[in-house]
Amino acid sequence: MQKYKEMIEVYKDDPVGWIEKFISFDGLNSNGLTWEQKETANNLVLHRFLSVTDDRGKGKTAIAAMLILWFLSTHYMSKVPATAPNYNLLHDVLFREIAKWLERCAFKDMFKLSRGKLEVVNHKDWFCIARTVNSGVNLNDNVLLGFFADNIMIVVDEAENVPAQIFPHICSGMSKEDNYVLLMASDVSRHEHEVTYSARAI
Repeated sequence: MQKYKEMIEVYKDDPVGWIEKFISFDGLNSNGLTWEQKETANNLVLHRFLSVTDDRGKGKTAIAAMLILWFLSTHYMSKVPATAPNYNLLHDVLFREIAKWLERCAFKDMFKLSRGKLEVVNHKDWFCIARTVNSGVNLNDNVLLGFFADNIMIVVDEAENVPAQIFPHICSGMSKEDNYVLLMASDVSRHEHEVTYSARAI
């Protein structure tokens, strides 16, 4: 337990260092994170609200998966709601990537992975969970409500296809020091106003 607490102190705000220390890249074409992935990780900690846009094949989903593992490993009783326009996208893309990097993670025995949920063993309130937000979502029954906590990171995949009106709801309760929002998309420019406004309101 003491070693685990020491690990948290060292890597709580250093996702790149954590990934390089505790995730193996053995046998892969890459020897480690790309500079784009390092930039994504560092900017998330620096700004807390981050939009990531790039072409396919540059490791956007991979770094999101590794950041989820870092956050859950270094933030006690943390929660990561992962959101996208449809459930299959979350399961077949993001959670498949989580499964890949979990197998390479030094803390893999700390977790239990099931369809749409990654949880810390023996801690049912410490998890990453899939939640969908599509054009038919009822904002009065927001699937993201109830997740606000001291340690929370909201991950939105295909953010350009998530209804614009959902973004103030995503950001409205993110007022703690260790609250983060990571948006991944090919184009999130149409949502920049909503995200910027919510970030400034904190």
